[in-house]
Amino acid sequence: MSAVPRIGTGLVLLSAIAGLGALALLLRLLDQTETPAPTTTGHATYQPPADDFVGSEACAKCHAQVYDLYMTHPMANTMNHIDVTPLPPPSESTGDSRNAAQSLPDSTVFDSPPAVRAEDYRRATFTAGTRNYQAVVDNTRVLHHESMIGDDGECLFDQSVEVQYAVGAGVKARSFLINRDGLLFQSPMTWYTRKQIWDLSPGYKPRNHARFDRRITDSCLSCHAGRVDVVDRALPDRFQPEPFLEMSIGCERCHGPGRRHIEKLELGNRSDSKDLLIINPERLEPHLRDSVCNQCHLEGKMRVLRPGRTFHDFRPGRPLEDFWTVFVGDSPIDSEGRALFTSHVEQMHDSACYKGSGGLLGCISCHDAHAVPGPAEKVSFYRQRCGKCHAENACSLPHGDRARSPASNSCIHCHMPMIASHDVTHTIQADHRVVRVPQTSSGPATSPSQAVEDPWRLFGSLEHTLPAWELKRARALALFRQGWKQKDRHMLAASANLLISILREHPDDVEVLRTLGNFHLLRNDIRKGRHYFERVLESKPQDEWSLARLGLLCQVSSNIVQGLEYLERLLKLNPWDREAYPPYAKLLSSTGQLDKAIEAAERGLELNPTVSELRKALVEFYREAGRLDESHRQEVLIKEIGSRSLHQ
Repeated sequence: MSAVPRIGTGLVLLSAIAGLGALALLLRLLDQTETPAPTTTGHATYQPPADDFVGSEACAKCHAQVYDLYMTHPMANTMNHIDVTPLPPPSESTGDSRNAAQSLPDSTVFDSPPAVRAEDYRRATFTAGTRNYQAVVDNTRVLHHESMIGDDGECLFDQSVEVQYAVGAGVKARSFLINRDGLLFQSPMTWYTRKQIWDLSPGYKPRNHARFDRRITDSCLSCHAGRVDVVDRALPDRFQPEPFLEMSIGCERCHGPGRRHIEKLELGNRSDSKDLLIINPERLEPHLRDSVCNQCHLEGKMRVLRPGRTFHDFRPGRPLEDFWTVFVGDSPIDSEGRALFTSHVEQMHDSACYKGSGGLLGCISCHDAHAVPGPAEKVSFYRQRCGKCHAENACSLPHGDRARSPASNSCIHCHMPMIASHDVTHTIQADHRVVRVPQTSSGPATSPSQAVEDPWRLFGSLEHTLPAWELKRARALALFRQGWKQKDRHMLAASANLLISILREHPDDVEVLRTLGNFHLLRNDIRKGRHYFERVLESKPQDEWSLARLGLLCQVSSNIVQGLEYLERLLKLNPWDREAYPPYAKLLSSTGQLDKAIEAAERGLELNPTVSELRKALVEFYREAGRLDESHRQEVLIKEIGSRSLHQ
C-alpha cells in the first residue's frame, strides 16, 4: 500500500511548534496525506458519475482469454479475504524485527507473489522496540497480537485483534485490515516479500505508532480495492459491514463501467463499432490515457480533492484533474537516492525518454496492463519495448559485454536499476527515470532534498485547466500541509490568508473551515479554532474530525456539558476512536459519573494499553471508588510500561 495514513481522530502530543502546549493534542491528523471533501461545500452541487459497474466476471463472458490472463496480474490480487489469501510462512523470532524465515538477496524481485499455501501460515513473530508481535491462526480466524513483557517476564499487556482482509498482491508486501462494522483499520503487522520478513507496517515506528487503529480511507481503498460499498458519499471513509463490492482492481478500473457496453452488445447493436460505450486506454489521447494510470501511480506530496468529489468518482476517459489535483516537490528521490513508493509517474516525467517523446510516452508504452512477463520472458519483453524507440545498436557497450551476467542483455538492468523506497521499508522499485549511466541512480534527480523545500507545485499543467478560485483553494490547502510538515510559520500564515479570502466567496467550504480551525489552534487561539469547527458541524454534523477537536477544546476550556455532547456524538460514530476516551473519561469524572468514567477509561485501555494518561486517571478513579488493589496495579503498570517505552 501507499503510505496508509490514519484519519481517525487521533490526538497526540507534538513537539512541532514551540509554545502550543496542550493544544498540540488536537493536531495529529495533519500527518495524513489528504483530507476528505464533502459532497456540497457552498459551491455548485457536484453531480457524481453514474454507478454503471457490472463487475469483472461480467466481462469474462466475452473476454475469457484476456480475463484469465489478467487474473494472474498483481493488480487483480490487491485485496482478498484472509482465508483465501496465500499468506507468508511461519518465522521464528530472532529478538528484533528482522526475523526472516529465509533471507533472500537484496536484488531479489518478485513479479508475482511467491507460491505459498494458506495452510502453511501458522504463526509469525517479531519484536520492534520493546513490543512483541505475533500472528496466530485460531480455527477460522487470524489474530494479530501486540504485547509487552516486563523485566521479570510478566506480561504487561497483550492485545489481540482479528484481521479479516489481506491487502497487497504480495509482490512487494502484504498488509492486513480489520473490519469493525464497516470502519476499516490497519494492523501493525506486515509481511515484506523480498526480505521474507515480518515487520511493522509502512509508516509505523517502534514507539507510539498507530497500532490497530490506523484508519483505512477512501483514498487508500481507491487504489487497493476494486469497488467499495459506501454508506453515504457525504460521509468519507465509512463503508457497509461487507465493504467490498469487488475485492481487487478489476476490468472497469481502466475501461470504465461496463453496463451500457454490455446492453448495447446484447441488443446486437454493433453498427457503430467506434462507440461501443467502453474505454480502451490505448485509443485515448495521451493526457486521458495517462490519467487512467495516474489515478493510483501518482500520489505526490498531497492530493487535494475538488469540492464535492470523492476518490471513488474517477472514470476512465476523463482527466484526473476533474476529480483531484496532485502537488509534488522538487524530486521524488531523496538525498540518499531512495524514491517515494508511489512516484513512478514523477520519475518517468524526469526521464529523457518521456521528454524526448514530447509527452507521448506513457505507462502502457512499456507495461502490459493485462499481464506481467515471467522471468524467462522479462528481458526480451522489455528490450522489445525499448526497441520501439532505440535501435539494436544504440547501446554503447559491445554485445559481448552487455550479454554477460548479471545484465544478460537486459536494457532495464542497466538503465532502470532497483532503488529503495524511503517511505515503505524493505521494498525496492525500478528507477523510472531511465538513467543513462546506472551510477546516477544513487543520487536524486535534481538537488538533494533539503529540510525546507520550495512550495510544492501542481503536477503537470493543471493551472491552465482549473477555475482560478479552485486553483487558489488547492494551493492554499497544500501550502498549509507543507507549512505544517516543515514547521514553517510563514507558509502557514500565507495559507491562512488565502483560505480566508476563499471563505468570503464560499463560506460553507468544509475543508477550508477545518484547515482554518487547525491554523488557529496552532496559534493557541481556542475561541477562533472552536468557531471554525462549529461552522463545519453546521453543514456536516457527523464530521469526526471536528467533533474530536471540539470535545478537547471544551475540556481545555472547562465547558463540560458541551464537551460530553461532542465526544458522545463522536463515539457513537466511531466507538473505536481510542484517543477520544481520555478526555471523555475526565469529563465524566468531573460531573460525578465515576462508574461511567471508569468504564470509559477501561474501554480506552482495551483499545490502546499504552496510554499512560488513562492509567493515571484510573489510579484516581479506582482510589475514589475504594478499589485500592486495582489502583495500585495501575501505578505499577504506569511505571513499568513507561520505563520500557522510554527505551524504544
